[in-house]
Amino acid sequence: MCADWTIEEYEDKHIPRSQLSDRDIQFLDEEFSSELELEGPSSLNDWNWVLRNEGYVGHIQLPENGSIELKPGIDLDNVFGMLEYAYDLGEFNLAEENVYDSETVQGFYDKVASIFARNVNKRRKQGLFRSYQDREEESRRIRGRIDFGKTVQKPWDPKAHVKYREMTSDNEDNQILLYTLNRISRSGFAREDTLQEVRRGIRSLRGSISYREFESNDCVGRRYNRLNQDYQRMHALARLILDTSGPSHEEGDAEMIPYTVYMPDLYELFVARWLSENLPTGYSVDAQEQVDLGDTGLFYRIDVVLNDDRTGETVAVLDTKYREPDNENPDTGEVNQVLGYAKKMGTDRAFLVYPADLDNRFPLRMDDVVIDCLEFGLEGDLERNGESFLESLGTALGRSDLRV
Repeated sequence: MCADWTIEEYEDKHIPRSQLSDRDIQFLDEEFSSELELEGPSSLNDWNWVLRNEGYVGHIQLPENGSIELKPGIDLDNVFGMLEYAYDLGEFNLAEENVYDSETVQGFYDKVASIFARNVNKRRKQGLFRSYQDREEESRRIRGRIDFGKTVQKPWDPKAHVKYREMTSDNEDNQILLYTLNRISRSGFAREDTLQEVRRGIRSLRGSISYREFESNDCVGRRYNRLNQDYQRMHALARLILDTSGPSHEEGDAEMIPYTVYMPDLYELFVARWLSENLPTGYSVDAQEQVDLGDTGLFYRIDVVLNDDRTGETVAVLDTKYREPDNENPDTGEVNQVLGYAKKMGTDRAFLVYPADLDNRFPLRMDDVVIDCLEFGLEGDLERNGESFLESLGTALGRSDLRV
């Protein structure tokens, strides 16, 4: 029996065991153990399967054609707004593209995929970015330089092993575009008109661009110049698509690629990016700062390090915590963690940032470090919430210039 279910963040969904096949359960257990906690049927749950959403938003297509929609605990528009900030998509004017009019996460991804495919096809018509790439081959024609070490290994072969540089469009910048288009074409969430645009792009790139697999991290930290500046935006969209694409599942000739967003990770990226874009002149942030702990091989990964660029001072460290709705207080582990961050960075101010105003007795002082809690809310207008958050941060630090 095929059915569709919706499970909100941190919600338990009871599903009669007759409605989930063994194949469905095996698929969820093997591929989505992080996204969904499974409890088997027993007398304690009236012989139902119990599926718990562990803080994810997205869509999972089941092998038997049913599906599971992972629903956010906040307004969907605000999830889209967080994604726009986290993946640096502001230049795409998503509001003008009616992306925010989507009623489901699936609709949002379809529109993002459409924007990506249209931009790729536009760039292809203008001419793909070309760059010098290192090549080597066995050839009778001498070009570049001869690798004598490899050539003498085959003294009977009249061809020399040559190395040269070639100006070509078959580079990583374009290979990322082709790979992302292929991921979209196999996703199962795109509408037919979006798929037509995607397939048009694949046909135009195939043959001249090599097919290689990439991860989302390959889309960041790339170099751009006046000849490929528009690729930075396309790679930002590609990063979003690849970062939220889950494991693939084949059924016949169709391959369905589910997509999910882990809300705690998205919250961390969003808060750091919002701060980066809205801090006043003279301040900056380092996001996901990795700090080694001596020669142990261990390290801290700090969500946000707030810097005063005028003095070179580390003003504070911030650790973002996306919480379950009924979890109202910081725990000892969170306090100890942010305390360690502050000591390692040589600052006396540390903050725990939550999407809700927690019931607690902060600030508190531990080993000459003042630890406080701040709220960056996700209900209502995100920009106003951000301004309120920054106002509270400036007040807590006693810095009147730390304002939007």
